[in-house]
Amino acid sequence: MELKRIATLIASGAAVVAGVLGLFGAFLKHLVPPVSSLSPLQALGLASLASLLLLFLVVLKLPARPSSVERHRLAAVAAKVGLGALVLLFIHMWAMNTFVFAYPPAELGTPELHVRGTYTSYAKKLIHEMTLSGAIRESGGLEKAEENEILWTEESRKNIELMLTASYTVSIALFSLSLFILVVTAISARRAQ
Repeated sequence: MELKRIATLIASGAAVVAGVLGLFGAFLKHLVPPVSSLSPLQALGLASLASLLLLFLVVLKLPARPSSVERHRLAAVAAKVGLGALVLLFIHMWAMNTFVFAYPPAELGTPELHVRGTYTSYAKKLIHEMTLSGAIRESGGLEKAEENEILWTEESRKNIELMLTASYTVSIALFSLSLFILVVTAISARRAQ
């Protein structure tokens, strides 16, 4: 009986994850970091996997028939997790606006999104006087600037890519977890009536 309950809860969790990705997919795809080693589809898959793993861990801890007090605690936990997801999503959006840029400028070709690292001291001086696109042109183009680590180091760029990927994945997983706990709490409250 316990195994059947866990299987049902996991299936419900998978439905919640699919629902979140389905309902918010258009919004979420604009938040996928332009990381060369991770396609948007892979990023969504990673977020789904993280969500399901979290849901599985929560299912193992959920009481079979939560009391009224336990349901209230679960709802409070869901609200806190949802708030955490929202805060992390805003941090992710800030980081995307800060570290993702389009290059080349539209007048010079078709812009593509790139992730930059933290600025070197030389880059800080250049950026103070001109735009990032201008600093890239001044450095001999994007390939040369990245190859010679003129504007940012490869290590800092990879760290930013990792941070963007993690914040995207974890925020989706936490949001899915929050919705899942709310759904389970609502269903158990309905059954208790």
